[in-house]
Amino acid sequence: MPDKPVSISEQDYVWLLENAESYVKKCKEVAESERNVSVYYLACRLNDFGIKLDDAMSLLDKWNENNAPPLETAELKKTVKNAYKYHKKTFGCNFPSKKFRHD
Repeated sequence: MPDKPVSISEQDYVWLLENAESYVKKCKEVAESERNVSVYYLACRLNDFGIKLDDAMSLLDKWNENNAPPLETAELKKTVKNAYKYHKKTFGCNFPSKKFRHD
């Protein structure tokens, strides 16, 4: 049975979102043949850290602007939504504080 999704405070979420933005900014642009796989992978990582779908969409939309050429907006949204829907890990499973929880 998968773990329950992590519940965090708004302050922790702001910190998490800032770190996610930094993580995505460090990801290099990709060629046309690698865009979908890269978006799916990055969306799964954001899901693992507990980033909400809308926020992940915004972060990946900014990252996508640097790709040559960028994915069409509809394709980007579809890929991110699929990553959040079909990814096997529990939302927030890699949130940093989870490692220190005792419940």
